[in-house]
Amino acid sequence: MENKKKNNTAVIIIVVVLAILLFFVLVGFGGYYVYNKVIKPTTTEIKGDNSTPTTNDSTSSKSNSTSSKDATASTKESPLAIGDWGLASKYAGKYLDEEYADKTYIDVPVRVTKVSRGDKIINEVKKSLEEHHYKYEEPKSSQLEWAIVEYEVDLSDVKFGGSLGTNIKIDSSVKGTDGGSVKYDGITYILSTVDASSSDYVKEPGVYKGKFLTQLPKGCSDYLIKLGNSYNGAESYFKGE
Repeated sequence: MENKKKNNTAVIIIVVVLAILLFFVLVGFGGYYVYNKVIKPTTTEIKGDNSTPTTNDSTSSKSNSTSSKDATASTKESPLAIGDWGLASKYAGKYLDEEYADKTYIDVPVRVTKVSRGDKIINEVKKSLEEHHYKYEEPKSSQLEWAIVEYEVDLSDVKFGGSLGTNIKIDSSVKGTDGGSVKYDGITYILSTVDASSSDYVKEPGVYKGKFLTQLPKGCSDYLIKLGNSYNGAESYFKGE
């Protein structure tokens, strides 16, 4: 009888020990799960595309040159395609970094991204003119139609230095293929432009979108868009459409 009691006691002790071990195993597993699933901080690697800010949602699907780093000025004899980057002079003013204190103009990469024309854009033309305090007028000739030329200005390498910033306006003009007036169907047209870019100053590096308004002869694609002015620095010509 005494041996049987000893055996029962030993069994009870073993069961208790196993129960304690099982308890600690379960507690440890639970703690590990809580730590890894709930408490443990995680690190997510974000791989960006180094894109830069823009001022509106207009984009171009015609770009043949995705980087402005290789931008060079172009001539009327060798105009760039719409979507390609060129160089143009831009008014710097007195509000940029001190580095530009003695420079009225600086050269920056630019490109034309889109040309829209015809009756479908009249409402946008009217709105843009109103926002810039111009009065809308019908084209001076029945052979002319309104056009909106959208462009981008790359200010990624411009130093702002905590300044008040700068606008994004670029000097623009519409020329004939010889650099003079536009000629079409035996008629010579002297065309003007109205910049309709945002008047807000930008205060940090980036690629910004602008636009200007003009009138073009209906059906004419033999013209050039010029951004910048050689009197102030670089200028680039782009083939119209």
